[in-house]
Amino acid sequence: MITLKGQKDFAVPAATLWAKLSDMQFLVECVPDKHAVKAVSSDRAEVVIRPSIAFLKGELALTMEKTAETPPTAATLTLNTKGIGTTSTVVAQFQLAEREAGASTLDWSAEVTQLGGLLKAVPKGFIQGAAQKQITELLTSLEAKLLA
Repeated sequence: MITLKGQKDFAVPAATLWAKLSDMQFLVECVPDKHAVKAVSSDRAEVVIRPSIAFLKGELALTMEKTAETPPTAATLTLNTKGIGTTSTVVAQFQLAEREAGASTLDWSAEVTQLGGLLKAVPKGFIQGAAQKQITELLTSLEAKLLA
């Protein structure tokens, strides 16, 4: 459907980055437009978000579930959203690599595998732009919290 990919360098060792990315509570704290946290466990989180996206108003229930992991380098998460008249499923994957001493690289991909309801009528370019915005905000938050 829609696939986004990217890479981001971090000024922390891969082991430190893995510890944070494998911590669902930490990931929840990085979610953009988070309004409320409903539940968090080691492999699943339920969050209410209010996305600041022009074509998507109101609240969405976001469920994040860790569906695979290969410690300490890779993981897959499935993200499902549900709102009034909308649903979506995104499969996100990441791979970590050590760079020079004390730094690491995060290779990531996100594939929108399902759009339901009113989202089916939204042009692909809008969905892609909105998804990229959310990913950029998440990565910015992640980096800020890592360096804090």
